[in-house]
Amino acid sequence: IYTILFVGSVNVYKRQGLGTLIQAFARVAAARPGARLAIIGGTIADEAGNNDRYLHELKVAARQLGVADRIVWTGAFDSHTDQASKWLWACDAAVLPPSR
Repeated sequence: IYTILFVGSVNVYKRQGLGTLIQAFARVAAARPGARLAIIGGTIADEAGNNDRYLHELKVAARQLGVADRIVWTGAFDSHTDQASKWLWACDAAVLPPSR
């Protein structure tokens, strides 16, 4: 298994290219059958109190690209635990997509 990891608040990075990351991962997944993408991070409510719209869009894109079953969505971890650190140590590559 080859694990690529993103850590951050999901909807804070809307302009940071998580959609692009999922598209790129679909290419990686086609070439590496054992690859998976782990997205660690929750969502933060916007001004209207909505925090799930962008996450839903990302999950729909993953399904459409055929990689939904290869993406792990952990949600947020309590900052007082070492869960995110364990994922970082276990991954093969960590990514932070650039702004467009």
